[in-house]
Amino acid sequence: MTGPALRRAGAVLAALGLVAVLIAVAVMTVARPTSAVSATAPAPSAAPVVVTAPGVLESRSGPVRVTARGEGPVRLAVGREDDVTAWVGAAAHATVTGLTSATEVAVSTTEGEPTTPDPEGSDLWVEEDAGDGSASLEHDPQPGAWLLLAAGDGSTPAPALTLTWDEPTTPGWALPLLVVGAVALVLGALPLLLARFGGRAARLAERVPAPSRSTARTPRKG
Repeated sequence: MTGPALRRAGAVLAALGLVAVLIAVAVMTVARPTSAVSATAPAPSAAPVVVTAPGVLESRSGPVRVTARGEGPVRLAVGREDDVTAWVGAAAHATVTGLTSATEVAVSTTEGEPTTPDPEGSDLWVEEDAGDGSASLEHDPQPGAWLLLAAGDGSTPAPALTLTWDEPTTPGWALPLLVVGAVALVLGALPLLLARFGGRAARLAERVPAPSRSTARTPRKG
């Protein structure tokens, strides 16, 4: 391959390597894709209400999507800790105390009264949703102690809860693409750099005058 052809091939390789590096850096930083991480708390056998402990809704960064599924009417509500605690009162309830893994939660149960007031439509809630068989809402973390309450109509068993967060992930191909792109960029740039420095060295050599030879005569001895 001649010098110009080698340089053209190097330029193409360097450009492809630069594009690969930029794509890899983008998906590892500003353009990272997200994947849903869900943790489910099964429906309690008898308790009419399920609540989350303080801090559970903020267990992971970003908004949390809450879905409740059960038999019959399903209610979801988010309120301040004092308001939710007062609403539950002496009723039997299950409490989601925290995440034990990415997909599992810890649940504790408290015995008590078999019913609780129907939470639908109360002015205590800052967010709520209701449906037949399921309900869902999205809670964006905000200052203060906020709890989630999930129930039926107060007399039916509480529904099962699923908490879902969208978390940024790095694709498995991003790091290999970054390495391959960086190698291609370096290899492609080498012919261009060598040609540049080689041409500069040649021009400098042309500017330096060649040393002149002088002949010196040795005087004869008489």
